[in-house]
Amino acid sequence: MIFRDGHEMLTKIQEGRDFYNPKTEEYVFCYNEAGSICVYHVDNKSAANLKETAEEYWGAYLGVGGVIYDDPLCGSYTKGDYNNLNWCNDYYQGEWEDVTV
Repeated sequence: MIFRDGHEMLTKIQEGRDFYNPKTEEYVFCYNEAGSICVYHVDNKSAANLKETAEEYWGAYLGVGGVIYDDPLCGSYTKGDYNNLNWCNDYYQGEWEDVTV
């Protein structure tokens, strides 16, 4: 999938879609009901394994190590922090695979 901009990407994530970029080896999904996102580095070999075996979203198998980018409306967001839309604006480009389980 190719996104037009970061806002489109964030909207799709917040709608419950999970995405993986094989070039950057990044996996992103919606972290909470407030719309925060979580990003993991997942190498291509691990991603291929998850594609074949995962019975639920990949984050359930990855454990500690993801980075959370809060939505400005999230209670834990601190004004001025790098947020979910900032991340999407910086990383939306390229080919993203929809890996929603």
